[in-house]
Amino acid sequence: MITLKKRTAAIFFLWLIFTTTLFSTPISSITIALGSEQGQISRNADNWTSLFFSIHEGNYYIPDYFSKCIQVFNQTGILQHTIGSINAINPRMRYFGIASSSYLIIFSDNTLYCLNINGQILWNMPFPLGLMPQSFLCGPESLFILFSINNEYRTLAIPYATADKAVMLPTPTLRDTITMPSGITFAWQQEFTQAHTDPSSVYSILKLGQQDNSFWIAQNVYKPVTVAKIRAEDGNQVFLHLAEAIDTTSWFTLDFEEVDKQTFVHVLTIEADVLRISKYSFE
Repeated sequence: MITLKKRTAAIFFLWLIFTTTLFSTPISSITIALGSEQGQISRNADNWTSLFFSIHEGNYYIPDYFSKCIQVFNQTGILQHTIGSINAINPRMRYFGIASSSYLIIFSDNTLYCLNINGQILWNMPFPLGLMPQSFLCGPESLFILFSINNEYRTLAIPYATADKAVMLPTPTLRDTITMPSGITFAWQQEFTQAHTDPSSVYSILKLGQQDNSFWIAQNVYKPVTVAKIRAEDGNQVFLHLAEAIDTTSWFTLDFEEVDKQTFVHVLTIEADVLRISKYSFE
């Protein structure tokens, strides 16, 4: 028989095995100027500027609202090339992402666009008025979109290569498991073992592992400067608390990169005259 004291020790030991918390500072940081010159991201008279970015093959892809293009920078902040002109890129964008299979995904003006990596539109899918996506997830083969319809959740799965074969998946709750055609599973939200009774232990999925989908990344719903890497095989969790310098009262966004089995978090923030992208490590 295990006494209460021994049982508590055993639970704590298991928690140490499966949970790691890292308090991180950036390993690198770059700035990209806001302006109208080459190598800068444009903004209008009201200081509106890009609110999205994605990392692909080591480069930052930043939609430039007022130039209707995607500017591609390396991780030292040097402009590599520009993709455009793309009318779907504008201040009304709700989503921008890049799938591991090199599809560009844009949701703008209530229409979903799928483009190749060179900016050519492969297909578009208008959505009815009133049907507004709540979340997006770029899987390896399909895009997943979360909706709330008549107070019930639904997940639309759209294969990039065959959009006409899109299917609506039942999603009773945000924590129900959704299975991809490849057999990979995920849930829109999950509560982790850090603190079962703490509502801040609820995380929303942001991205699946790009190389082998052996893990997924989630962001704390209530404390957005904390992200988690969850290993699919055994549920091992690594929590990364980003630098306190990130002002959570201002806007920021995240993307993730895998390099030689290492996982990095890239954080874009807007400062007075620049976009800043800071890089953190899960290792």
